[in-house]
Amino acid sequence: MFKQNTISKNMLDKLIAGKRRIISSGLSNMKYYVESSMINQSVFMNKNGEADLYYTCFGLMLSVALGIKINCKRLAKFLDGFDTGSMDLIHYAAYVRCRILLDYLKYGKYGLFLKKTFVKQENRIPPLTGFPHNDPQSPYSQFILISLQEDLGIEIQDKDAIIQSLDAYRVPDGGFTNIRGHKVPSVNATAAALAVVGQLNGYKRNKDVDFLRKQQKVFGGFQATPETHIADLLSTSTAMFALSCYNIILYHNSIDFIDTHGLPSGGFKATIFDEDIGDVEYTFYGLLALGSWR
Repeated sequence: MFKQNTISKNMLDKLIAGKRRIISSGLSNMKYYVESSMINQSVFMNKNGEADLYYTCFGLMLSVALGIKINCKRLAKFLDGFDTGSMDLIHYAAYVRCRILLDYLKYGKYGLFLKKTFVKQENRIPPLTGFPHNDPQSPYSQFILISLQEDLGIEIQDKDAIIQSLDAYRVPDGGFTNIRGHKVPSVNATAAALAVVGQLNGYKRNKDVDFLRKQQKVFGGFQATPETHIADLLSTSTAMFALSCYNIILYHNSIDFIDTHGLPSGGFKATIFDEDIGDVEYTFYGLLALGSWR
Protein backbone atom coordinates (compact mmCIF):
# COMPACT_ATOMS: atom_id res chain seq x y z
CA MET A 1 0.00 0.00 0.00
CA PHE A 2 2.96 2.29 0.59
CA LYS A 3 5.75 2.60 -1.92
CA GLN A 4 8.99 0.77 -1.19
CA ASN A 5 11.68 2.34 1.00
CA THR A 6 9.51 5.10 2.42
CA ILE A 7 9.23 5.95 6.10
CA SER A 8 5.61 4.81 6.10
CA LYS A 9 6.51 1.48 4.50
CA ASN A 10 9.36 0.96 6.96
CA MET A 11 7.02 1.61 9.87
CA LEU A 12 4.39 -0.79 8.60
CA ASP A 13 7.02 -3.48 8.08
CA LYS A 14 8.17 -3.02 11.68
CA LEU A 15 4.58 -3.25 12.95
CA ILE A 16 4.16 -6.55 11.11
CA ALA A 17 7.47 -7.79 12.52
CA GLY A 18 6.28 -6.80 16.00
CA LYS A 19 3.08 -8.76 15.49
CA ARG A 20 5.15 -11.91 14.90
CA ARG A 21 6.85 -11.47 18.27
CA ILE A 22 3.59 -11.56 20.25
CA ILE A 23 2.21 -14.86 21.51
CA SER A 24 -1.26 -15.81 20.28
CA SER A 25 -3.13 -14.85 23.45
CA GLY A 26 -1.40 -11.47 23.58
CA LEU A 27 -2.16 -10.89 19.92
CA SER A 28 -5.85 -11.65 20.48
CA ASN A 29 -5.91 -9.14 23.34
CA MET A 30 -4.23 -6.47 21.20
CA LYS A 31 -6.68 -6.97 18.35
CA TYR A 32 -9.59 -6.73 20.77
CA TYR A 33 -8.11 -3.56 22.28
CA VAL A 34 -7.67 -1.91 18.87
CA GLU A 35 -11.18 -2.92 17.81
CA SER A 36 -12.62 -1.54 21.05
CA SER A 37 -10.91 1.81 20.34
CA MET A 38 -13.01 2.29 17.20
CA ILE A 39 -16.30 4.05 16.62
CA ASN A 40 -18.56 2.25 14.14
CA GLN A 41 -15.70 -0.02 13.01
CA SER A 42 -14.12 2.87 11.17
CA VAL A 43 -12.76 5.82 13.17
CA PHE A 44 -10.50 5.76 16.20
CA MET A 45 -11.00 7.58 19.46
CA ASN A 46 -8.66 9.90 21.32
CA LYS A 47 -8.25 9.81 25.09
CA ASN A 48 -11.53 11.68 25.52
CA GLY A 49 -13.46 9.06 23.56
CA GLU A 50 -13.96 11.37 20.55
CA ALA A 51 -13.42 10.54 16.89
CA ASP A 52 -9.98 11.87 16.03
CA LEU A 53 -8.03 12.05 12.74
CA TYR A 54 -4.63 11.85 14.42
CA TYR A 55 -5.54 8.73 16.40
CA THR A 56 -7.28 7.24 13.37
CA CYS A 57 -3.97 7.30 11.51
CA PHE A 58 -2.32 5.21 14.25
CA GLY A 59 -5.33 2.94 14.51
CA LEU A 60 -5.44 2.25 10.78
CA MET A 61 -1.75 1.39 10.67
CA LEU A 62 -2.34 -1.07 13.50
CA SER A 63 -5.44 -2.44 11.79
CA VAL A 64 -3.62 -3.15 8.55
CA ALA A 65 -0.73 -4.81 10.41
CA LEU A 66 -3.03 -6.88 12.62
CA GLY A 67 -5.63 -7.73 9.98
CA ILE A 68 -8.52 -5.90 11.66
CA LYS A 69 -11.63 -5.26 9.60
CA ILE A 70 -12.56 -1.63 8.88
CA ASN A 71 -15.85 -0.24 7.56
CA CYS A 72 -14.43 1.64 4.58
CA LYS A 73 -17.66 3.43 3.71
CA ARG A 74 -17.91 5.02 7.15
CA LEU A 75 -14.20 5.81 7.18
CA ALA A 76 -14.47 7.54 3.80
CA LYS A 77 -17.38 9.64 5.06
CA PHE A 78 -15.30 10.70 8.08
CA LEU A 79 -12.35 11.72 5.90
CA ASP A 80 -14.56 13.52 3.40
CA GLY A 81 -15.65 15.86 6.18
CA PHE A 82 -12.25 17.51 6.58
CA ASP A 83 -11.14 20.79 5.05
CA THR A 84 -7.56 20.06 4.08
CA GLY A 85 -6.95 23.73 3.40
CA SER A 86 -6.98 24.53 7.12
CA MET A 87 -4.76 21.75 8.46
CA ASP A 88 -1.39 21.87 10.17
CA LEU A 89 1.44 19.59 9.06
CA ILE A 90 0.73 16.82 11.57
CA HIS A 91 -2.96 16.50 10.73
CA TYR A 92 -2.45 16.85 6.99
CA ALA A 93 0.16 14.08 7.03
CA ALA A 94 -2.25 11.94 9.07
CA TYR A 95 -5.04 12.68 6.59
CA VAL A 96 -2.94 11.65 3.59
CA ARG A 97 -1.78 8.45 5.28
CA CYS A 98 -5.39 7.61 6.19
CA ARG A 99 -6.41 8.09 2.55
CA ILE A 100 -3.67 5.73 1.38
CA LEU A 101 -4.69 3.11 3.94
CA LEU A 102 -8.35 3.50 2.99
CA ASP A 103 -7.53 2.88 -0.68
CA TYR A 104 -5.58 -0.20 0.25
CA LEU A 105 -8.38 -1.53 2.44
CA LYS A 106 -10.94 -0.90 -0.33
CA TYR A 107 -9.01 -1.87 -3.43
CA GLY A 108 -5.72 -3.46 -2.36
CA LYS A 109 -3.88 -0.77 -4.33
CA TYR A 110 -1.73 2.26 -3.59
CA GLY A 111 -3.13 5.76 -3.31
CA LEU A 112 -5.94 5.82 -5.90
CA PHE A 113 -7.47 8.86 -4.22
CA LEU A 114 -4.06 10.54 -4.12
CA LYS A 115 -3.38 9.90 -7.80
CA LYS A 116 -6.71 11.41 -8.77
CA THR A 117 -6.39 14.38 -6.43
CA PHE A 118 -2.76 15.38 -6.41
CA VAL A 119 -1.88 14.89 -10.05
CA LYS A 120 -4.34 17.69 -10.74
CA GLN A 121 -2.49 19.84 -8.19
CA GLU A 122 0.88 19.15 -9.83
CA ASN A 123 2.01 17.23 -6.77
CA ARG A 124 1.90 20.24 -4.49
CA ILE A 125 1.39 20.25 -0.75
CA PRO A 126 -1.20 22.93 0.08
CA PRO A 127 -0.28 25.79 2.42
CA LEU A 128 -0.29 24.48 5.98
CA THR A 129 -1.39 26.38 9.06
CA GLY A 130 1.18 25.19 11.57
CA PHE A 131 4.25 23.10 12.32
CA PRO A 132 5.57 21.33 15.42
CA HIS A 133 7.42 23.79 17.66
CA ASN A 134 6.27 26.48 15.18
CA ASP A 135 9.32 25.61 13.12
CA PRO A 136 9.12 23.90 9.70
CA GLN A 137 12.89 23.27 9.75
CA SER A 138 13.15 21.33 13.03
CA PRO A 139 14.15 17.67 12.80
CA TYR A 140 10.67 16.48 13.76
CA SER A 141 8.95 18.78 11.24
CA GLN A 142 11.37 17.67 8.53
CA PHE A 143 10.73 14.03 9.41
CA ILE A 144 6.96 14.47 9.03
CA LEU A 145 7.32 16.59 5.89
CA ILE A 146 9.59 14.09 4.15
CA SER A 147 7.28 11.24 5.10
CA LEU A 148 4.36 13.23 3.67
CA GLN A 149 6.20 13.94 0.41
CA GLU A 150 7.08 10.27 0.08
CA ASP A 151 3.47 9.26 0.67
CA LEU A 152 2.32 11.68 -2.03
CA GLY A 153 5.00 10.55 -4.46
CA ILE A 154 6.54 14.04 -4.55
CA GLU A 155 10.22 14.08 -5.45
CA ILE A 156 12.23 15.65 -2.66
CA GLN A 157 14.35 18.55 -3.84
CA ASP A 158 17.59 20.03 -2.39
CA LYS A 159 18.43 16.96 -0.32
CA ASP A 160 21.88 18.24 0.63
CA ALA A 161 20.42 21.55 1.80
CA ILE A 162 17.88 19.75 3.99
CA ILE A 163 20.62 17.65 5.59
CA GLN A 164 22.79 20.72 6.17
CA SER A 165 19.88 22.61 7.73
CA LEU A 166 19.81 20.04 10.54
CA ASP A 167 23.17 21.37 11.78
CA ALA A 168 21.31 24.31 13.34
CA TYR A 169 19.70 21.82 15.74
CA ARG A 170 22.83 19.83 16.59
CA VAL A 171 23.92 19.90 20.23
CA PRO A 172 27.71 20.36 20.71
CA ASP A 173 28.09 17.31 22.98
CA GLY A 174 26.06 15.08 20.65
CA GLY A 175 22.51 14.56 19.45
CA PHE A 176 19.88 16.96 18.17
CA THR A 177 17.16 19.17 19.59
CA ASN A 178 13.91 20.40 18.04
CA ILE A 179 14.54 23.92 19.38
CA ARG A 180 17.31 26.02 17.86
CA GLY A 181 20.03 26.85 20.34
CA HIS A 182 18.79 24.44 22.99
CA LYS A 183 21.71 22.76 24.74
CA VAL A 184 20.00 19.52 25.80
CA PRO A 185 19.63 16.81 23.14
CA SER A 186 16.35 14.98 22.66
CA VAL A 187 16.12 11.31 21.74
CA ASN A 188 13.08 12.00 19.55
CA ALA A 189 14.77 14.88 17.74
CA THR A 190 17.92 12.80 17.23
CA ALA A 191 15.91 9.86 15.90
CA ALA A 192 14.01 12.19 13.55
CA ALA A 193 17.22 13.79 12.26
CA LEU A 194 18.78 10.39 11.65
CA ALA A 195 15.68 9.21 9.78
CA VAL A 196 15.80 12.32 7.58
CA VAL A 197 19.49 11.83 6.79
CA GLY A 198 18.97 8.13 6.16
CA GLN A 199 16.07 8.64 3.79
CA LEU A 200 17.88 11.34 1.84
CA ASN A 201 21.43 10.02 1.82
CA GLY A 202 21.23 6.31 2.62
CA TYR A 203 21.44 4.70 6.03
CA LYS A 204 25.19 4.97 6.58
CA ARG A 205 26.47 4.60 10.10
CA ASN A 206 27.81 7.83 11.60
CA LYS A 207 28.67 9.44 14.95
CA ASP A 208 25.06 10.57 15.48
CA VAL A 209 23.89 6.96 15.15
CA ASP A 210 26.46 5.91 17.72
CA PHE A 211 25.37 8.73 20.03
CA LEU A 212 21.74 7.61 19.89
CA ARG A 213 22.69 4.00 20.48
CA LYS A 214 24.56 5.00 23.66
CA GLN A 215 21.43 6.66 25.08
CA GLN A 216 19.86 3.27 25.79
CA LYS A 217 19.72 2.39 29.48
CA VAL A 218 20.78 -1.00 30.82
CA PHE A 219 17.13 -1.94 31.39
CA GLY A 220 16.42 -1.47 27.68
CA GLY A 221 14.57 1.84 27.47
CA PHE A 222 15.43 5.35 26.30
CA GLN A 223 14.78 8.61 28.18
CA ALA A 224 13.42 11.61 26.30
CA THR A 225 16.47 13.70 27.36
CA PRO A 226 19.46 13.22 29.67
CA GLU A 227 17.62 15.41 32.19
CA THR A 228 14.57 13.13 32.20
CA HIS A 229 14.56 10.65 35.06
CA ILE A 230 12.32 8.01 33.52
CA ALA A 231 12.40 6.14 30.23
CA ASP A 232 9.23 6.23 28.16
CA LEU A 233 7.73 4.13 25.39
CA LEU A 234 7.60 6.93 22.78
CA SER A 235 11.32 7.78 23.07
CA THR A 236 12.21 4.09 23.13
CA SER A 237 10.11 3.34 20.07
CA THR A 238 11.41 6.24 17.95
CA ALA A 239 15.03 5.51 18.88
CA MET A 240 14.68 1.81 18.16
CA PHE A 241 12.95 2.46 14.84
CA ALA A 242 15.66 4.86 13.67
CA LEU A 243 18.47 2.54 14.79
CA SER A 244 16.83 -0.47 13.14
CA CYS A 245 16.79 1.40 9.82
CA TYR A 246 20.58 1.67 10.20
CA ASN A 247 20.74 -2.06 11.04
CA ILE A 248 22.18 -1.27 14.46
CA ILE A 249 22.11 -3.97 17.13
CA LEU A 250 21.25 -2.47 20.53
CA TYR A 251 23.51 -2.86 23.56
CA HIS A 252 20.69 -4.12 25.78
CA ASN A 253 17.57 -6.24 25.38
CA SER A 254 14.47 -4.02 25.21
CA ILE A 255 11.77 -6.68 25.18
CA ASP A 256 11.19 -6.73 28.96
CA PHE A 257 11.06 -2.93 29.06
CA ILE A 258 8.47 -2.89 26.28
CA ASP A 259 6.46 -5.63 27.98
CA THR A 260 6.24 -3.65 31.23
CA HIS A 261 4.31 -0.97 29.32
CA GLY A 262 1.78 -3.47 28.00
CA LEU A 263 -1.69 -3.58 29.54
CA PRO A 264 -3.90 -6.59 30.29
CA SER A 265 -6.38 -5.05 27.85
CA GLY A 266 -3.91 -5.49 24.99
CA GLY A 267 -2.89 -1.84 24.67
CA PHE A 268 0.22 0.03 25.80
CA LYS A 269 0.83 3.03 28.05
CA ALA A 270 3.45 5.79 27.95
CA THR A 271 5.39 5.10 31.17
CA ILE A 272 5.29 2.56 33.97
CA PHE A 273 3.92 5.26 36.28
CA ASP A 274 0.88 6.00 34.14
CA GLU A 275 -2.52 4.65 35.00
CA ASP A 276 -3.35 1.36 33.34
CA ILE A 277 -5.15 3.13 30.53
CA GLY A 278 -3.52 3.16 27.10
CA ASP A 279 -4.52 4.43 23.68
CA VAL A 280 -3.96 3.45 20.06
CA GLU A 281 -1.05 5.88 19.68
CA TYR A 282 0.99 4.18 22.41
CA THR A 283 -0.16 0.76 21.25
CA PHE A 284 1.35 1.72 17.89
CA TYR A 285 4.61 2.67 19.64
CA GLY A 286 4.63 -0.58 21.58
CA LEU A 287 4.23 -2.72 18.48
CA LEU A 288 6.70 -0.58 16.52
CA ALA A 289 9.29 -1.02 19.26
CA LEU A 290 8.76 -4.79 19.34
CA GLY A 291 9.28 -4.96 15.59
CA SER A 292 12.34 -2.68 15.68
CA TRP A 293 14.30 -4.56 18.31
CA ARG A 294 17.58 -6.07 17.12
